[in-house]
Amino acid sequence: VLGLRQYGASVFPLYMTDTRQDQRLVVNTWEHSNPDGDALNDFMAQVASTPEQVADVFAEFASHLAVLDMPRATIVGDNLREWEQLFPHYQRVDATVSASGTDWTTLSNPRGLRAFGFAIVHIDRPVNGLARIDIDGAFADSNAQLRATVVRQPGPSPVYQPVLLVNGVGHIDVALDQDEPALSLVLSVTATTRDSSARFDVRFRVDATAAEQPIDDQSSGCTSGATTPPWGMLASVGAWLIAVRQRRYRVGVSRNGSATTCASSS
Repeated sequence: VLGLRQYGASVFPLYMTDTRQDQRLVVNTWEHSNPDGDALNDFMAQVASTPEQVADVFAEFASHLAVLDMPRATIVGDNLREWEQLFPHYQRVDATVSASGTDWTTLSNPRGLRAFGFAIVHIDRPVNGLARIDIDGAFADSNAQLRATVVRQPGPSPVYQPVLLVNGVGHIDVALDQDEPALSLVLSVTATTRDSSARFDVRFRVDATAAEQPIDDQSSGCTSGATTPPWGMLASVGAWLIAVRQRRYRVGVSRNGSATTCASSS
């Protein structure tokens, strides 16, 4: 209820129900879960079969929520704005990076990054439109899964670019279009723990002085145009599965000036 109860936790099951077009997800969890079980695990089991898929599904939700690219965006946005007015110390954006970039920065928002939580980092457009983003989230908890997604809006529809991580570490080079004023980095964590005091430290670095490295789209095997996230190929759960075998993403400018994304072995 707007202005009275901002139950933010409901946004995730609503998003899953709408995007999977399955009105039974919450009902099944309610009716068939073990009273002594874990409701979140039972809910996720209907859309993801492994911890990796669970992390992918939650990261998809987090990155779409960052730009309100979802069904019910109007009511969700209204509730978020109401929440920010009532609780100014809880803001949607957890960190802001200027056009000059930043050295290694650890997230230190009031809530911290906890299991089934996410953080939004707003990054102003670098002067030359190019940035290298480094991620370091090597957790001691082997059950925790980190995901990082770059969210851009070069046109009417957002573009989502997952960052390939190996043991929580990775980087992505991003080339913004001329009219893009900023981008977002969304970091999300899933884990088996339900301990709300457990924090997962993630740090990031943004090099806004990165030199342009054009990619030959005709010889590299990359695809030009808007980059769609791999999870879109899995219609069964809408999640994306990324093979992590010492690979990295490079994003550059092709000969026709459009963004290109390429995964290469290192």
